[in-house]
Amino acid sequence: MRLNASPVLRSGHDSHLILLAIEDITERRQVATAVAVSETRYRRLFETAQDAILIVDAVTGRIQDANPFIEQTLGYRQDELVGKELWEIGFFQDIAASRMAFEELQQKGYIRYDHLPLATKSGKRVEVEFVSNVYQVDQQQVAQCNIRDITERTRLERQAQEQAQALADLNRRKDEFLAMLSHELRNPLAPILNAVHLLRHEEGEDPIRRQARTIIERQAGQLARLVDDLLEVSRIATGKIRLNEERLEPRRIVELAVETVQPLIERREHDLSVSLPAEPIWVYADAARLEQVVVNLLNNAAKYTDPRGHIWLTLSAGGR
Repeated sequence: MRLNASPVLRSGHDSHLILLAIEDITERRQVATAVAVSETRYRRLFETAQDAILIVDAVTGRIQDANPFIEQTLGYRQDELVGKELWEIGFFQDIAASRMAFEELQQKGYIRYDHLPLATKSGKRVEVEFVSNVYQVDQQQVAQCNIRDITERTRLERQAQEQAQALADLNRRKDEFLAMLSHELRNPLAPILNAVHLLRHEEGEDPIRRQARTIIERQAGQLARLVDDLLEVSRIATGKIRLNEERLEPRRIVELAVETVQPLIERREHDLSVSLPAEPIWVYADAARLEQVVVNLLNNAAKYTDPRGHIWLTLSAGGR
């Protein structure tokens, strides 16, 4: 309650009266307390914020307040900023540009710069994220300017871009190396294939030598095709390997793969069981690629199966 008292003098009377007025101010005090709490909370947030904050008159551009973090960011104390206009301090490189930005803020009520170069009090250049918006305080338009130093973040972004460029250059050099390597690999392949063809015409060839020649001839052909794929580096880079699909019966593919891996299986004394279907199975596939798949599977099985172990290879038709 608020109590007001005042004397009341009546003409012709000797008595003295006092007028007491009692006013209920509970709601007014609650409002005042809420405002005080809100102002205290705002002041704490303002003073402890880890971004530099300026409060600027949205009409004149004059700085009304600055939080303590402004000194850590730009080197200016609060008393060096309050009362001055933004373009007086030398934050911006171009005064005319800063005035235009302020006019844009007045018109739109919001501006943002993601990479704004500012000058500190010592003249050091820093990159900041500058965000400002206008709002009403006690019938006055003010602009709050949040300034965040992003110099380190910008350095890391540039470093990441440089690393990405270096990786792109490395990838390009890798493609160039593969192209050169494929050309170099073709040189020894040609005489190998020619020598195999000459061996084919040798008379009195025993079965073991004939089998070995056949394997060498087929695998040299496979290698020649892989080298041809290396020549088209762009296809490898994009994962677009050309497949020569044809209608084929995979039993022959399995037989050739077993023949290729047989020496390794015998050397490790494995027991290989091959199960093929009685009826033909027809598929559309690349014969060379499919054979290489089976060869790789058998090679891995032979490498990772203990000596004298058992390996099963089964070919059967299955649903999609």
